[in-house]
Amino acid sequence: MNLFDKYKDYQTTEVEGLGRGYGTAENPWQYVGVTTVLHEVLRNKYENKDTTNRDKAADEGSTVHTLFAESLTGGSPEIPEKYLGVIQAFNQWVSVKKVKPLFSEVKAVSEQYGFAGQIDFIGEVNGKVTVVDWKTGFEYDNKWGLQVAAYHLLVCEIMQIAPKDLNFGILHIPLRSPKSFKWLPFQHYDWLQRGFLACLELYKHQPRFTQLKKMNWPYLFKPAIEGAKRG
Repeated sequence: MNLFDKYKDYQTTEVEGLGRGYGTAENPWQYVGVTTVLHEVLRNKYENKDTTNRDKAADEGSTVHTLFAESLTGGSPEIPEKYLGVIQAFNQWVSVKKVKPLFSEVKAVSEQYGFAGQIDFIGEVNGKVTVVDWKTGFEYDNKWGLQVAAYHLLVCEIMQIAPKDLNFGILHIPLRSPKSFKWLPFQHYDWLQRGFLACLELYKHQPRFTQLKKMNWPYLFKPAIEGAKRG
């Protein structure tokens, strides 16, 4: 049994007004999702107007994530022609960066802060244990750094790794132009983690505060950052 097995059966549940959460069958919304926190706090009025294209991109991204995970575990997935370039770029990155997987596509929970997410990859990159998030969208999104920093925080908590001993980054392979892929390692985990925790604290404010209070969410009155108060 690995350290993430205890969370493998956790479900994701959408609650109107709160977004996606993770939990058990008995308590399906125990931990707020990382992407929910960032979307709710940092979105702008122009985001996600075209839900058809958004959903299509999400489906394509999910397919590619599955192909990446199967490739890393030594499988020989049947690759649709439209994704051949993406997989070639991915395999190039794996070879050049001497990638060795430990875990892929695992759910993780922060018992300390009350958030959760699904982590694409944990393993060695150039000989250093690294948390990686795969991205297949066309344009870089400033939320990506905060997202993978949250995953970094999750892995440090669960695996009991000192933050300085765990690297993290984004592998960006645009579906429409995979040859332009980029490996984006991040520095200053402390700044980015504090940024995410500030977003988590803001998430707890209105209009969600009343709803979270009614459901007795145990993390509502537990500050995510020093000096935050709620009442």
